[in-house]
Amino acid sequence: MEIRAKDNVIEERGRQFFEEWEERFLAPHACKSKDMHKTRMNDEIEDVHRTAFQRDRDRIIYSNSFRNLSDKRQILVEHVSERNRSRLTHTVEVVQVSKTIANAMGLNEDLTEAIALGHDLGHPPFGHTGEALLDSLLNGEDTAEGTLSGENFGGFKHNYQSLRVVDYIEKKYGYDGLNLTSVVREGILKHTSTRNERYYYPDMNLNSLNYDQFMALTLEGQVAAIADEIAQRTFDLEDALRADYIKVSDARELKLIQDVETKCNIQGVLESNQDEYINLLISGLVRLLVSDVIQNTVHRIKSFCERKNRTNNFDEWLVIFSLDVNRKQNELDTFIQKELANNFQVNRVNKKSEKVIRKLFKAYYSNPLQMSDRFLERYTSRAVDSQFRLRKLAPKLVQEKIKEFQKDPLYARHIADYLSSMSDSFAVQEYKAIYIPEANVI
Repeated sequence: MEIRAKDNVIEERGRQFFEEWEERFLAPHACKSKDMHKTRMNDEIEDVHRTAFQRDRDRIIYSNSFRNLSDKRQILVEHVSERNRSRLTHTVEVVQVSKTIANAMGLNEDLTEAIALGHDLGHPPFGHTGEALLDSLLNGEDTAEGTLSGENFGGFKHNYQSLRVVDYIEKKYGYDGLNLTSVVREGILKHTSTRNERYYYPDMNLNSLNYDQFMALTLEGQVAAIADEIAQRTFDLEDALRADYIKVSDARELKLIQDVETKCNIQGVLESNQDEYINLLISGLVRLLVSDVIQNTVHRIKSFCERKNRTNNFDEWLVIFSLDVNRKQNELDTFIQKELANNFQVNRVNKKSEKVIRKLFKAYYSNPLQMSDRFLERYTSRAVDSQFRLRKLAPKLVQEKIKEFQKDPLYARHIADYLSSMSDSFAVQEYKAIYIPEANVI
């Protein structure tokens, strides 16, 4: 219980207090939490103490998928540095960047925080390598060594999968999913690009997601999206510099890095202490990008509201970098991707990761009895009925049933659900248990 003192009287500060506070102190263009519980897919009684967005935030933090982020790769997997980021620490950094931007513009920090916390819940193990391989398996480009026919099952992209996690895969409250508000769900889906013609996910509830628009229609959703970009540009660069996957001397050739050096006056630090130089560089880079977004966006919001005579439904990209900084940060992004894509250590790890994902998909598709009961029964309850148990059938009937499953596109999707839920270490453990008997994994 939160309390406040007024005339020596202790008063409880519940949901209504915070809803009134939002109405009084947040900007007119902020998304307020009052009545947003009505946008949940399942009706629920409002929480006494928490706003709808605070409740969404907490549900994400308490989820299994959120905990698994601690053992999912961001960009580096080898233990070349004890300070490498995981998908979880990346998420925390996205939260902090987004809250800084939201606070500076009078937006709803609780909403921005909930979106940022949930944006990567559907990310598979092994970073973007795992994502790309699952996409190839589900769009027909990769047949898992001849196991698949090459049929397009709709592809795989982590933002769509994150929405699937919060809408369907998590189950803690008596129904499928976390039952989040529509604006949190929309922000999670649209934190990175959506390509409606390229990806198809079954059971996707599009209600209130404004699926015909590429951007989130709340400014808080757009803030979470650009905070993710800032975190990737800056902190991925830091990890790569510390691991010596990218040379400091090469990074210093970039215009954006030169701007940070000049603004922060850190050129001389490099000669005496490279570690301190990297600290100051990354800190300065974050400040530069965040400040640019805030300054540029404030003007764009004002123009939008005056031009369209409204303070909601922001159907344009408003939370963006200035033209000059955008050009420079794109140059930085291209540089990071090129350096990592061509690094021999990264390539070795990525090829191993692809093999693990491909082999596991093949194993589960050929014999789903190797999957956990939770994911196996989640599929069979949909494909057959809730009482059906594949493990209870005679071996001959099991094989016949598996052949039936393999004709169902939803079967491959459920295997992708299982794989994408895994942490890096669990995926490796599963691979060893199935393919390397001498590993004695139990």
